[in-house]
Amino acid sequence: MPTIKDALDVIGKLTVAEQESLKTMLLSPAFVKSLNIEDFVAKERFANGR
Repeated sequence: MPTIKDALDVIGKLTVAEQESLKTMLLSPAFVKSLNIEDFVAKERFANGR
């Protein structure tokens, strides 16, 4: 299983333009929604009694 260090190594090999493109993609509402972060947060809140 890849580690965070592996991911950072790959990102470090990208050009500045590619890194900026990646940041833009990661922050886009469509990408965030595709990760089901809303479901994850809801489950965590429920698990923690909030």
